[in-house]
This record gives sequence, C-alpha cells and structure tokens, in this order.
Amino acid sequence: MIKNRKLLLVVIIIGFLAVFIPFLRTEILSIIHPPIGWNPSQLSWVSRVTNGQPLYLSEGKTFVEGMIPYSPMFYLLWGYLDKILGYTSLVMGMSLALFFTLLCCVPLYILTVKVTKDKVVSIIAPILFLTAYNVISWATSPSSDTLALLFTLIGMIIVWQYSSSKGILWSIPLFTLAVYTKQAYIVAPLTVGIYLLWKNKKIVIPFSVGFIISILVPFFIVNYYTHGQFFLHVIVFPTESTEGKGMIWSSVPNSILLMFGLNLVPLLTGLGCWIYNLFKKQVGLLEIWFLVAFLVMALLIGKPGSAWNYGLEWVSVSSILGCLLVKSVLGQSKSFSR
Repeated sequence: MIKNRKLLLVVIIIGFLAVFIPFLRTEILSIIHPPIGWNPSQLSWVSRVTNGQPLYLSEGKTFVEGMIPYSPMFYLLWGYLDKILGYTSLVMGMSLALFFTLLCCVPLYILTVKVTKDKVVSIIAPILFLTAYNVISWATSPSSDTLALLFTLIGMIIVWQYSSSKGILWSIPLFTLAVYTKQAYIVAPLTVGIYLLWKNKKIVIPFSVGFIISILVPFFIVNYYTHGQFFLHVIVFPTESTEGKGMIWSSVPNSILLMFGLNLVPLLTGLGCWIYNLFKKQVGLLEIWFLVAFLVMALLIGKPGSAWNYGLEWVSVSSILGCLLVKSVLGQSKSFSR
C-alpha cells in the first residue's frame, strides 16, 4: 500500500513529462521535416474538397490508386480548413492528426478516472498510450484514425457513466461520428451491444436500433446523392488495394506478435489485467472491449495494405486495464472489473 500520495503523484508526473516531451518533440519535427518526396494519397483526396469537387467521384467499380476507401469526416474537415488557406497542405493534415492524438489523452484520462476512481494512478493511462509504437508512428500520419479514436473514447465515457440507464443512448452520436470517420471504429458500439445484452437487456434494443438507424439513414442519403459511389468507396473498396484484394491470413499471426512486441508495455499490462479478471471471473465492459478490439484488429491486420493504426483502440483499452493492474499492485484495489 502506497501511503504517500504526494510522492506517488510527483513520480507519475515526472514519468508523464519524460514521455510527453520527447514524444511531442519527435512528432513536431516530423511535421516540420516530412520525408522528402512524400506524396500520400490523402493529398489527392483532400484536394477534391479544396477545389469544390465531390469526395467520392464516379470512378467506376474497380479500385485503382487514388480512390478513397474511407469514411469522410476527417478528410472533409482537412479539406475545408485547406480551403480557408487557399491551398492543399500536407502540414495541415499532419498537424490535425497530432492535435487529435494529444486530445485523445484527455478522454482517455477521464475514462480511466471513472474506472479506477483514482486521479493519480489514472495519469499512467496517457503515459502508456504515448509510449505505444502504434501511437508514436501514427500520431502525425494524415489519416482519420486519431479523430475516430477521440470520438470513441468520449462515447465510452458516456457508456461508463450511464451503463445502467437510458442515458447510455447519448453515446450513439459519438459512435456514429467515429464510424463515419473510419469504418474500423465499429468496435466500441459492438462492445456496448454485447455488454448490454449480458448486463441490461432492457436497454440493448433501444441502443442497437438507435445506432443502426444513425448509421443507415445518412448512409442511404449520401449513397443516393453520390449515385452509389459511397457504397463502393466505404464498403467494397476497403477490401481491395493496389497490393491485392481479400485477406492474407498467413500474415496475421506474425503481424499480431510484431504488434505486441512493438507495444509491449501497454499491451502486456493490459493483457495481464485481462487474464487476471478472467481467472477471477470479473468480466465487465473493459474486458469485452479489450477482446473485441483485439479480434477486429486481428481481422483487419491481414488486409493487403493494412498497418499498425488498426491496433490503436486495442492499445487504448489496454492502457486503462494497465492502470487497474498498477492500482492493484500498489495495494489500492480489490477488484479489477465493474
């Protein structure tokens, strides 16, 4: 049992600064000095918005280089900001990604405080998050992942706060925004649906129906006005790439092991807490989230052209579980699960 809370706070804050300052310096330098000749596909997508063109052009039914196989939110935001500047800027996309990465630390901390009921130990969650290779390597990549993760974490705060009442329905708009930022962020609403089916069957139907409607209504509207191109771009094309189509199942085990090795500290602590909870039969929302995030990541990592960004949500929930493990090691918790 750690009795000197002030000393613990000082140690954790020093640890946070020791991680945060080098992280921020490295990421800012990567924005100032991007790789020479780097011209990611995102620039061509955003230039359409900047030039007043539709994001989902009528380009045929076969995926070719330059097509956008993702949801629109991040690229619309980037494009409209570039439109204000008057030109398409890679720096804008990278800066937005870094901004949303850092902003993710706030709801991650708030959610961890709600889980652990410990404001001091919960600071460790952002530390674990920022030490993850997935986060370090993707923080300034001009892609939609960090914004989708931000919406997801805010949604999960609402879920944790109102898990036993209809207030949980307020999480639906956040999860909808997450999915319309990137399709892979279906993990959290799936988790909540499974959790409610197990713990609170009275709310599972309103939640599920509400979420499905919130996804389908804008989908059909946008698909109608894009003459079916939205369906092709966000449903069909994500299973294809210029590197091939379908799944490369043989690569999945090695990719998972490599991801675990590159994110050893957050994933090891999260996995340790998850296994302990299963052993003690203390299974709740976090344990389900951890498993669903892993399964979706394992599925998507076998897709041609996939990368470490598919593990960001798994790293996030692992960071929260890691704090529960630390709290128990310090002798301040008797239970890991809700």
